[in-house]
Amino acid sequence: MDVDGPYTDALETIDDDMPPYIDQNTNDEFSHQDFLNAFLIKMNKQPVNLEAFRTLPSSPVAPVQTPRLQSASANSGRRKARPPG
Repeated sequence: MDVDGPYTDALETIDDDMPPYIDQNTNDEFSHQDFLNAFLIKMNKQPVNLEAFRTLPSSPVAPVQTPRLQSASANSGRRKARPPG
């Protein structure tokens, strides 16, 4: 992780592996987006802009009310299942 300071120190207090895990997870999200768009282009479809899914509103109980980054995988359980076939 390229960030030094109190945030990284706090994460390392919880778990020494947390900062590299978050960094790798972020890199994975970008590579998944690149893969999906490359696949769509290969299938002669338009690539998609996933920017609308990058941030979500803060929790109403959060001490700081700013948008937060959200990984695409965290939303995967909220999708409605498609009917079979």
